[in-house]
Amino acid sequence: MEDRGNGLRVGFQFETGLDLDNGQDADTFWARQANVWLGGNWGTFKMGRQFTPSDLVQSTYELTGEANYSVLNNIYEAAGLGKRATSALASITLNWAAS
Repeated sequence: MEDRGNGLRVGFQFETGLDLDNGQDADTFWARQANVWLGGNWGTFKMGRQFTPSDLVQSTYELTGEANYSVLNNIYEAAGLGKRATSALASITLNWAAS
């Protein structure tokens, strides 16, 4: 994250998977989250590969979070939408009253 002054912040998040058995990466190099974001007093705007809304809600109510033995995850599988969406846009905690 970089603070650009006047409450404006920019940042990025790039994650990839690694198989510890053979040291190879996942099928897609940026198979996890890979996004850039812009935030301020008004909220945060994210662009790129990120968690789907259904996965965020599901992981909030699952006692084990994102564990492999998650009951909700094994039954509902993020409502059929998958865990991550590519080329997604998200507006998070927008505060329209901010000046």
